Amino acid sequence: MEQILPVLSFTFVLALLAGTFRSIRLNLLRDPGTTSQRIAIIFFETIEWLLWTSCLISLVVAAPHPITIVLLMMFAASIVTAGRLRYREEAGSLNRWLQLAAETGTSIIPVGEKLADGFRSRIAKQTRVFAMRLNRGESIVDAARRSRLPLDADTLAAFLVPTPEVVSNNDATRLSLLRESRELTLQDENSSRPTSLVPQQFVYVVATAFLAWLIAISIRTYLTKLFDEMFEQFSMTSSITTETLNFVGLIGNFLIAFMAVWLAVSVAIRWLPLSVVRWVPWFGDQAVTRWRCDVLQALERGIRVQQPASQIFHLASQSARVRWVSRRCDAVHRLVESGTTLPTAMQNAKLITPRERVWLTTAERNGNLADAIQLLVGNLQRRQTLLWKLRMAWFVPVATLLIGIFVLAHTMYMFYLMNTFILALS
Repeated sequence: MEQILPVLSFTFVLALLAGTFRSIRLNLLRDPGTTSQRIAIIFFETIEWLLWTSCLISLVVAAPHPITIVLLMMFAASIVTAGRLRYREEAGSLNRWLQLAAETGTSIIPVGEKLADGFRSRIAKQTRVFAMRLNRGESIVDAARRSRLPLDADTLAAFLVPTPEVVSNNDATRLSLLRESRELTLQDENSSRPTSLVPQQFVYVVATAFLAWLIAISIRTYLTKLFDEMFEQFSMTSSITTETLNFVGLIGNFLIAFMAVWLAVSVAIRWLPLSVVRWVPWFGDQAVTRWRCDVLQALERGIRVQQPASQIFHLASQSARVRWVSRRCDAVHRLVESGTTLPTAMQNAKLITPRERVWLTTAERNGNLADAIQLLVGNLQRRQTLLWKLRMAWFVPVATLLIGIFVLAHTMYMFYLMNTFILALS
């Protein structure tokens, strides 16, 4: 107890310092106009994260128990999940406001500066840097790429590609109603989908497996040696062998190593070679589907406002931060420019499947291509959500059963040693 209190006090001091540096960084983010300010922002952000990491390490030192490590892992995973969800929501809001600014002829620089004041994720910094680069005279595409701002291709096309003016108020009203209904549909889908439930379930299983692995290591490393010393001290012999337990531990080590590599690859999936992405179990297919939906949504919004599809793919290939999206969009752009129809070009670039190409070709002939793409995106997202629900439906109980068997094997071994030792003493 005397050692825990100083460590907890040190943790509290580190947390206060991290909060102080965070406040300074947020104040600097309000006007990152000069190079020295941007360097100061990066410096304070680095110090802040180092302090938060030191807080977690000091908590582990204060309570050196596997459960403490697992709880901190789950806490960190929850923070990361919440941050990613907030970033996606703010990115969508940014694109909608910038598209509205393009339609109304508003300057993009003051809009970006005002929007950055209301954002809470790292997109606030990216938006301010984007507005600053535009104020310097850089093009929208270069400013978005260098500031790493997640602008969709149709948002860039709204500023760069001239669209025909709508001559009829009825047409304008119809387009507005279509856009509002589409947004409401997407909001209903997003609200009904438990976005954060699946990551929490997955993190819970991973954390439980990691906890069981740490407990098993402590049993095989410390408690087994302790019983061996006790048997030697009382001049007892034990006929119990550790070969079976070591074999179970070897299986556990292999599964934990596989899980660690799997998670590391899933985190770095956007930087993997294009031919390797689909081979990543579960996360590869999810990433490809998400990237496809992003491109198709940008194309659908561009088609509704009569933007050229070739220009949308060209801008997407220039501004995309994911290699897979950039390569596929560039391939579609070249095929469309050479005279290939849009659905065929998308299939050849592996953005859609042959069955989806037939559907989009028919819709293009009927003049309903945008609606067909919207339905296709909704089907892909709904299918991916149901697929992850199905995976979690069997993965959680199977993983729990395997973890239980793994822990039970070590527990039975320890009780067998205790029983043998007690019987020998009696």
